[in-house]
Amino acid sequence: MRRALALLLVLGLLAGACTGAEDPPEPSAELEADAPEEDLAPAESEEPEEPAVEEPASSTEDLRIVELEVDGSGEVVVDVAADEVSLLFVGRGQGPDDEVFVDAIIAPDGTLVDAPLELQPSNVGDTAVLLPLFDADPLQPGEWTFVVDSDAGLESAQAVLKRGPLASDQVVDVTFHVASFAFADASQAEREELAIVYRNAGDTILGAHGLAVGDLAFVDADPAVTEAFADIELPSSGNDAAQRELCGSLDTGDGPSRRLAFAIVDRVVDPDDTEGETEGNAAGLPGATILPGLSTSCVLMIADGSRDVTDLAATVWHEAGHLMGLPHTTEAEGDAFDTFDDTPECDAEAFDGSLGDGADGFVDAEECPDGDNLMFHDSDALAISEQQAFVLRHHPLFHPVP
Repeated sequence: MRRALALLLVLGLLAGACTGAEDPPEPSAELEADAPEEDLAPAESEEPEEPAVEEPASSTEDLRIVELEVDGSGEVVVDVAADEVSLLFVGRGQGPDDEVFVDAIIAPDGTLVDAPLELQPSNVGDTAVLLPLFDADPLQPGEWTFVVDSDAGLESAQAVLKRGPLASDQVVDVTFHVASFAFADASQAEREELAIVYRNAGDTILGAHGLAVGDLAFVDADPAVTEAFADIELPSSGNDAAQRELCGSLDTGDGPSRRLAFAIVDRVVDPDDTEGETEGNAAGLPGATILPGLSTSCVLMIADGSRDVTDLAATVWHEAGHLMGLPHTTEAEGDAFDTFDDTPECDAEAFDGSLGDGADGFVDAEECPDGDNLMFHDSDALAISEQQAFVLRHHPLFHPVP
């Protein structure tokens, strides 16, 4: 979450829920993503899409999607092949209000893996964990065990596995779903201008690491979705049910979607903070992306705020970083940090007030050695570290250049 006017920056209300979108088709054991997406869709969805909402399909040849066995024990096993380099684990609760936690991860060699769990927030409805996080700890082949706790037990669990070797150049495809009255009437020229701004910012962030923005499209949301969510409530107290419902409403449920999803709304209303302005928010860290029927799957951004929508490029990619597994390098109070050793820590004891303006209980970009990083809690910087890029390169939303 990025706030333009308030000092207190909150990482985001990163909880998720299933919201009535259809669950994935029941596979026999594994759902191979090598087939074209239309082969994965239900047979009845043969009507051609309207040109205005058509989204180009992204190749899924380097992905394997597995339906995992859930037996009530709380332990879910993923068998990783020797050529697979990353794993996005997704666990779903029985209902949209069930909390879902990954309590432990056990590698094939018996090692207890802690690092991803430091990033995992308390998720509602579903949860996701991305492996690996560090180039020093590549994904081991063999059986990985995820120990999961949920209020009423898991409804299902899936894994999205990315095959290697990774292409030297990868792209991420992006869809902006317009659920905004303020932006709905934007001309094609205005949309193209915004697309250029966001693409250029994304390429600036990613380009130094062999990554780039691929296809970028704007799609008008259903009018009923705009009516319901253009002014969306997102309390900093922790209930992000409206965002989860909005994300779920953008999901067609037809099959895997390898596109980074944004929802453009007019305003994000925080009843707990009438002075601040929320410019954007990711639904999960990481979000439960790729698979249908999930709701911690999109990023909110506003069109009608104190800054013009064209000025929010850093916010857009900051929140996208959260959805793909990147935490803040330093939190607002200077007392919590990411786990990467190539991003500096801005400890409040050392840096708060270091510019001679007095300590105020918060650290800002001007004071901090990581203030020039995209994932600092409050910065418009357009740069990431090598280890942050490692996470993005291994995320299944990134795919080889077509």
